Amino acid sequence: MRYQLKALKDEKKLTLMSGGKFTRAFQNSHVLTNNDKTMIAHLKGDTRKQILLNILENPEITNQEISEKLSLNKSTTYWHIEKLREDNIVFSKADGKFTKYLINPAVEPDLLKWFKT
Repeated sequence: MRYQLKALKDEKKLTLMSGGKFTRAFQNSHVLTNNDKTMIAHLKGDTRKQILLNILENPEITNQEISEKLSLNKSTTYWHIEKLREDNIVFSKADGKFTKYLINPAVEPDLLKWFKT
């Protein structure tokens, strides 16, 4: 499988995108932007998808509130949010002793597009 993926990549028929322990393959059709590919990679996992939905529905939600709503450990929620922050999908703002999370307005239309499909 790796050999075939590498061959298709070398022939410029595929784009490979590494993210953590997974590598995603995208056809080089120029239909998807890099931003789209990043969104798809994050929306593949149910946990991250649910976190994003909660942030979309409740701007300025805290890690603790997300953890309680999704019945997740706070460290698990934080880990997923950090991955989203690394790709500039989510940003945070300090409010006293709380950190509140919001969707980056620059990517929100693209994110909403992928939630509708």
